[in-house]
Order: sequence, then structure tokens, then C-alpha cells
Amino acid sequence: MTIFDVKINLTRKARIFGRGDQIDTPPNVTYASVVTREILRIGFMLASLNELNILSADVAGAYLNAPCAEKVYTILGDEFGDYAGREAIIKMGLYGLKSAGYSWRSFCARVLREELNFIPCRADIHVWRRAARKENGSQYYEYLFIYTDDIIAISEYPKRILDKMNEHFLLKADSIKEPTRYLGATISKHLMDGDSHYTWAIGSKEYLVESLRVVKQRIAPMNLSLKSKVTSALPSGYRPELDSSYYLDNETAILYMQLIGILRWLVELGRIDICVEVSMMSS
Repeated sequence: MTIFDVKINLTRKARIFGRGDQIDTPPNVTYASVVTREILRIGFMLASLNELNILSADVAGAYLNAPCAEKVYTILGDEFGDYAGREAIIKMGLYGLKSAGYSWRSFCARVLREELNFIPCRADIHVWRRAARKENGSQYYEYLFIYTDDIIAISEYPKRILDKMNEHFLLKADSIKEPTRYLGATISKHLMDGDSHYTWAIGSKEYLVESLRVVKQRIAPMNLSLKSKVTSALPSGYRPELDSSYYLDNETAILYMQLIGILRWLVELGRIDICVEVSMMSS
């Protein structure tokens, strides 16, 4: 199955998918966790405190780099010409397979451990560290943060780490740079008074602007009257558990859950001023 899509920045994408919904896969090869946002904040803080540099990179076709963790075959379609109707074994972690995320995570971990001599941290197995020494002789740890196919390298010379990784799976050349956006967050550098090294900052401005555009677009057909300015997230004394309004229909309930999801991600990105209100409306 081929999926066509247009990303937020209008980039066109086409991707071949496997029909994982038609496969009975054991649950032990379907789970693949990722690094947490809290750990990322700590990583940026460590980089500032230790005067280290940060580079980010994207892995091209991440899942397709990894050997498939399950035995899967498919029946070739008419697009394969003379091979149509034959059985074909899927060797790599094709997108859409239930085990694709697990396959990639396992393969990436093996490369980091065996080829780059990184070891996972006890607090988060998606944070990889390696003892290193600066040019001035001081000892420190180099770090790698892995969020599926998004990589953050923290080191005195992070480019060397990414170049070594590029020998094992392809990194998008134009993605290797200092991060400006990561997991929806706006990343920026600031030189504080009296400091000789930049401090990293994580914000939600770009995500907030895009969220407002999406929300306005979604609720436009409902002809709702929107206030341009409010003084608080919820009216003073509002008790959602006492709300006696009508229940939402299925379509509007899905929209409500999507809006709550946007608000919860904004809280994750630093808008803690609305944390209580979002929790109330979420529950």
C-alpha cells in the first residue's frame, strides 16, 4: 500500500506501507519507547553548563535500515509485472508493520553499543553516553538522544559522532545542524551577560502559532463566536464536573480530544501557566 501526504511545510511525501493490521504479531516485538522531553531539557542544560556543542540530525527512512524482527511475507500485486501473485519475504522493517519500531530501536541500539561504544543510561535507555576528554584535558560524557529517527548529539565535537553514525545508516545531509525545532519545541541560543558560552532555550512559540491556525481552521465550519482576548484560561470559579451542557456527538468528541491533545503538548513545551486548567478539562 502506498500513502501520499503533504507535511505542514508543504513537503510532498510518498511512502510504501505494510498492512500491519493483517498480521498477528506477538506483543513483545511491537513496543518501542522514546526519550522523554524532561530528559531533553536536562541534556540542553548539561550542554550549557559544560560548554558543549549540540547538533541534530534525521535518519533517512529509519525503519528501512533495520532487519525485520518478525517473519512476514506478502503477495505481490500487478505493479510487479511478471512477479505478480508470487510470495515475497519482507526483510527490512517496512513502515506499517507492527514490529517496525521495535526493529529499528533494536538495530540502532546495537550500532551505538557495538560500533560507537556508547552505553544506555540507567535513568533512560534512550539516552546514550560515552566517556570523553576535551582538548583542555578535562573529562566529560558525550550524549546521544534518540527519538525514533530524530537524533541529538551533545559533545565538544558532535559532528564526529554523527559522521560515524552515517557510516551505518544514512543521515539526511541537510538535517545535520544546530537544532532550531525539536519535537515541536522552538530551540534557540542566547549569550547571557558575563558568559562565554551560549545558553540553550526551549520555547513553544512556533507550535503555538501553528496550533492557533489549525484550531481556527477546524472550528471555522461551526460558526462559533471567538473572543479575541481573555484574561484567564477558564472563568473564575468554573467547575467542569458541574457542567450540565449537552453531550458531544462522536465527531465533535474527537475534535475535543484533539484540542486537549494540543493543549497538553503546549504544557509539555513550557506553558505551565495553563497546566491546571488543561488537566481539569482533560479529566
